[in-house]
Amino acid sequence: MKSCCNSTQCFNVPLGGWFKWFLEANASLLTASMDMSKAVQIYWNGVLKYGSEFLTPTWIAQNSFLAMEKDKLLQLPLWESAKCYGELLKFNLALANKGLTSSLETLSDYHLPKVSEALSAWVNTIYDRDQGNITQYTSKQVRLMDLVVNVYPKAIRDIEAEYGFHFEDGGYVKAAETERFELYQVLPRDASVQVRDHGKPIIIVPPYVLGPNILAFLPGENRSYVHCFANQGIPTYIRIVKDIETTPAVQIMSPEDDALDTRFFCEQVKARHGKPVTLNGFCQGGLLTTMDILSGVLDGLVDAHITCAAPLDGSRSKALVGYMDELPDCFRSLGYAQKTLPNGNQVVDGKIMSLVYKLKSIDEEAPLLAFYRDLKMLENTVDRE
Repeated sequence: MKSCCNSTQCFNVPLGGWFKWFLEANASLLTASMDMSKAVQIYWNGVLKYGSEFLTPTWIAQNSFLAMEKDKLLQLPLWESAKCYGELLKFNLALANKGLTSSLETLSDYHLPKVSEALSAWVNTIYDRDQGNITQYTSKQVRLMDLVVNVYPKAIRDIEAEYGFHFEDGGYVKAAETERFELYQVLPRDASVQVRDHGKPIIIVPPYVLGPNILAFLPGENRSYVHCFANQGIPTYIRIVKDIETTPAVQIMSPEDDALDTRFFCEQVKARHGKPVTLNGFCQGGLLTTMDILSGVLDGLVDAHITCAAPLDGSRSKALVGYMDELPDCFRSLGYAQKTLPNGNQVVDGKIMSLVYKLKSIDEEAPLLAFYRDLKMLENTVDRE
């Protein structure tokens, strides 16, 4: 429809043309208003959801903190405790300032260009242009917010049955076991491939923190690190640590136990295939396998070593060390991250440690930053629709 406002003759347009344009414009504005209202609602649901996920470990950390402080308050003079809490408040304010500053910068970087896009949509609507009008703009915002807040998380949940290791699906064979670990052979997914029984075997050691599933991302879609070896007929094994919550031997495990169990697995695999083992430590697993080899207990069993990340421990991380240096001395205790299990054993709580890593990178991991990171990542998907 030709706009009644796009030429010098607009005042000569018949009254019927004005009326039709007015009705269509109002219908567009009503649709746009409803879409924008829906987009705003989904937006705030997303912001609150990301914030809740970020804060959940803090409630666990709070319990550990209070348990530690109950004992400390009885041992330290009142003035010293007050000084420690003052330093902790200063530290927390600095963290909050860093997270807030980064969040505001992200908001500015994302929304300022959107102002121009929204104004263009208004102009296109006034001049009755088919492309880029306000209805299309607000409709895009609804689709984008729904994609980030609802569709994307659902897609992650939907692949749970395919993601990672599922040892009951017949694609793996348990080869050996200790009190602390299980060793599984990874079978080829490609039906045309046979395992070379006399080939050189490889044992893959995943990280304790990230866990093993990242190494078998989506085996059915050929997106799996361990299956890259297995699908070539290489005798491939993965070492799996038992559940720490229910396995006392894992709860009190030492690096020596790790080395001796690795030696046992290497002995079993070498005897089965008749060749020394290639030991592959992935990420943190690279530190473990490096220590195991340097200890000498694997001499004669392992003749090749692969690390998929620098085999360094967290104490070599400049960011983590810097974070710990800023933390008040009074609170530099691993006890704040411990939890006591029903059998009395104390272990480090992984959720609290994950919170520590998020806090040290608060300028990148604040909940609003994480939300907008996903928003930017998925925006191109909406643009291609």
